[in-house]
Amino acid sequence: MGVNANNKKKIKEAGGIPPLIELSRSRNVSVSVEAIAALANLAVNDANEIEIARLGGLEPILDGVGSSHMDLQSQSARALRNLSVHPDNKAEIIKLDGMKILKDLVREAMDERVRLQASKALANLGTPEDVDEEYGHK
Repeated sequence: MGVNANNKKKIKEAGGIPPLIELSRSRNVSVSVEAIAALANLAVNDANEIEIARLGGLEPILDGVGSSHMDLQSQSARALRNLSVHPDNKAEIIKLDGMKILKDLVREAMDERVRLQASKALANLGTPEDVDEEYGHK
């Protein structure tokens, strides 16, 4: 549902973002993965991107990046990639130590898909040249 542009708007209007943020904090990793994947899909919509951050969605997503679970890392990095487009979100992600968290993930992740998502999020937060130069990703 969250991939269709009209549904993204409808999900927000129906109050679907707060429950997803709450589910992203679940101790059940599978639940967190699915909730963060849904938030990543919703964040492609500009209004949703702002709303997710405004409602406190950045913190559990950043926590997911620091997880040892590969799927949670990947979906969290993808969500940050989508959320880091808006200038206000960039500032908030940086304030929450997101640059360091993402840089650590690029260095330490075992999966190339995870490193790629984290690199793209970093590119949104800084300049692509900074990321490419420091981490050798393009």
